[in-house]
Amino acid sequence: MFRKILAVALTSALLSGTAFAAPDVPEQGSGQVTFSGWVIESPCSIKPGDEDLQVDLGEVATSVLNSDKMSLAADFTIHLQDCILSKEVDGQTVTTNKVDVTFSSANVNATDSSLMKNSAEDNEGGASNVGVRILDEGNEKVTLGEAVAVNFPNLNSYQELNFKARMEKTPDAAGDVTPGNVNTIANYILNYE
Repeated sequence: MFRKILAVALTSALLSGTAFAAPDVPEQGSGQVTFSGWVIESPCSIKPGDEDLQVDLGEVATSVLNSDKMSLAADFTIHLQDCILSKEVDGQTVTTNKVDVTFSSANVNATDSSLMKNSAEDNEGGASNVGVRILDEGNEKVTLGEAVAVNFPNLNSYQELNFKARMEKTPDAAGDVTPGNVNTIANYILNYE
């Protein structure tokens, strides 16, 4: 009798172990993908990735910046997609044909508030006496905190907002630009008209 109870107990344990075992893990790897985003009230969507643009300003020689020249400007583009630029309002068709882009930064130069400071300057390995300036498509300086109007050349579902950025010696520099890394952040806000 004891043998029968032991055999039933062992069989039950084996069967229940396989019933509650963890699912098989693929032998060649597995992982997880997290999806995130925002829903915005706007006539256009921002292309994925353009909400966090990375602009490479390159490697600029101190001799260029210390001779009061600027680096060559690096292009960057904010892509708008899925635009619906016309809508009915009170029986009238209203068309959006431009957008205002306002750049801002927490890191501004004390003398020129439209030149962004190098936030790496006070860190080990950071370049000193250099800042970053944003330019519009026509190479005009963008004033931080002021809207830049960008007209849409065609009223279609895809638009490009073209800008540039360059390194400059800061106007209040107490000495020469020194070598090191340059890093700063600008935020942008879109306002459609």
